Amino acid sequence: MDDYITISKVESGLDHILSGLILDSKITETVHSASAVILPWVGRPEHSAPVFQSGTRELYRYLQRNIPEGLNVEVASSEEGYEELTEHADLWVFPAIFIAQNPTAVTVILNLLSNYIYDRIKTLLPGRKAEVKIEILLAQKNSLVSIKYKGPAESFEKIVQDTVSKNLIE
Repeated sequence: MDDYITISKVESGLDHILSGLILDSKITETVHSASAVILPWVGRPEHSAPVFQSGTRELYRYLQRNIPEGLNVEVASSEEGYEELTEHADLWVFPAIFIAQNPTAVTVILNLLSNYIYDRIKTLLPGRKAEVKIEILLAQKNSLVSIKYKGPAESFEKIVQDTVSKNLIE
């Protein structure tokens, strides 16, 4: 089970992560007030600009539709700067997601991600399996904690939620 999870402190905060993106002040302000932020990949050699994993729009719409009142999720990109990258079909690579220091937001976003993955599992052909790869950045008092999961889609919910509840919510 631990083979699927990597936990580490992130030296830089959300401001540093956002500084690598070209965002206007309105988007930056919106992102800073969000409960959760979907982040692009930066530094992909084949792309000059940050890119999002294929399916990010679908995930964003799902989160927007299902997030309770009082919480919100944003994408760290302008519409014009948004670009997606498609990779291997049996490896569901999700964009990095930053979650603000709010235990309710952490619980809700993780539950919504688990539900989203479960709904995708139901669409697989019989006998097919999928792997999930995701990085979740949790804001802590004075730092960020990175939880990287790469493992079976059907194990995501239990492993990630157990990891967060045992170790990371302050």
